[in-house]
Amino acid sequence: MAAAIPFVRRWLRAPTQPRSLTWAQATARRLEDEGRARGRTRNRGETVPEYAAALGGSTLADPDLLGVGELVSAALFGPHEPPPEARAWAQEVLDRAVAANPVPTAAERRRGRRAAGPGDGPEPHPAAA
Repeated sequence: MAAAIPFVRRWLRAPTQPRSLTWAQATARRLEDEGRARGRTRNRGETVPEYAAALGGSTLADPDLLGVGELVSAALFGPHEPPPEARAWAQEVLDRAVAANPVPTAAERRRGRRAAGPGDGPEPHPAAA
């Protein structure tokens, strides 16, 4: 027990500065933050490209987001960060998608929930009627 005391003291005195994020980590975090702000969280086990594609097909409506997700994933799990031109392209795509799809206000979210009642949903197929 006494042998652990120096380690605990060192741990308690360790600086608590936040770790700086790589470009890929920061971009993945921003993608998740923007999706969450618009009501689409990343599912457990969902890869960055899968999540980016889902956002690009709905919440952030930009088909180029899949490419951003693939670039971020390659940078997260690969040996190198992408070149500056690729990072600038990804940033531009994400900025464009965010600007074109603003976060809904609380009133807009409430209206959306009220508009979709319990019987609302897709129309049944004509052959089923």
